[in-house]
Amino acid sequence: MITLGLRDVDPKSTLIPKKKIMEQGIPSSTFHDWVTKYGLPTIKVKRRVFVTQSDWSEWIEKHRR
Repeated sequence: MITLGLRDVDPKSTLIPKKKIMEQGIPSSTFHDWVTKYGLPTIKVKRRVFVTQSDWSEWIEKHRR
C-alpha cells in the first residue's frame, strides 16, 4: 500500500508548497532550519515539500518579532 503522508491532514486544509513560501521572501536555508531544528511540520509527497495553511499561520504568529 502506498501512503503519501496525507492521513493526518484535514481535508479542508490548504497545502502551501515550499516554492510559494520562498516567494514570500523566506530564504531556503531559513526554511530548512525551521523544519530541521525547530520542528515546523511539513508534508512530503515524492520530492515536493508542503506546509498546511493552518500550520504556517500558527508558525508565523508564534515566531513573529
